Amino acid sequence: MTALDGLSITFDPGFNVVLGPNGSGKTTLFRVGAGVLPPDNGEVTIDGTNPVSDPSVKTQIGYLPHGTPLNGQLTVRENLDYWGRVLSLDAQTRAERIEQTTATMDVESLLDRAATDLSRGQRQRVTITRLLLSDPRVLFLDEPTTGLDPSAARALRDQLDGLASEGRTLCYLTHNLYEAELLADELVVIKNGTVVASGPKEELVGRLKGEGSREIRIEADVRSEIFDRVGVEARDVRDGWIVTLPTEQSVSELIASLVEHGAAIEAVHEEEATLEDLYSKLTEDEEMMTE
Repeated sequence: MTALDGLSITFDPGFNVVLGPNGSGKTTLFRVGAGVLPPDNGEVTIDGTNPVSDPSVKTQIGYLPHGTPLNGQLTVRENLDYWGRVLSLDAQTRAERIEQTTATMDVESLLDRAATDLSRGQRQRVTITRLLLSDPRVLFLDEPTTGLDPSAARALRDQLDGLASEGRTLCYLTHNLYEAELLADELVVIKNGTVVASGPKEELVGRLKGEGSREIRIEADVRSEIFDRVGVEARDVRDGWIVTLPTEQSVSELIASLVEHGAAIEAVHEEEATLEDLYSKLTEDEEMMTE
């Protein structure tokens, strides 16, 4: 079974959000990108270096899998110190890095607590603190806010946004379209192991708005059969109608046709395309644009 098929992606500094249905290959992509899983074909490079052929570059990569791999028998400080030893950091450097990274992720107050006593949100922040000990340039984060309460998720997003603003490359996997809308500088959508769209978020949503049909909200006293007569689809909503308007037909033409058929138009609003619209179109349609 092929998990990723002819996939080519470049992640630049900033927030790179990856979306896609379950089973689309997102986690495999992150494991390959982080050097955890070697690709069967092709290669991965971090600033031109392949982490499979040169494992030393892996210190510049942080990978957060779906979960929080901390030793529950150790305190937070002991977990961080142990990982610093794995990274071959000397005692002074370990102490300095622990001080720096715990301040960055706001977990200084948790240092002497056992990992088993932490909430899920605290465990996530400590796990990311552990990743930062090597001062990585690239972070692969697999659904880091899943299971967090809204307050903890917001706090974690703010801290990750701070890491992206430092010039790091954050590759962020989520099923939460609100998060994607909030965080993404660049957006990648994967389906069946292939990239179906990639690029700046605003550009992709803008392309959606300019393609095919668009939706118009009309506040009007109008019977449903009139829409049939003028050749457009419409659905009844509170205070009006949502009309699906073909690209080749202008709003003014639609209004003129409705008025000609006796409709009393009060207001017209063009509905804005959203990231949710884009995601639905890309993942549900078999034929769709590619970047």
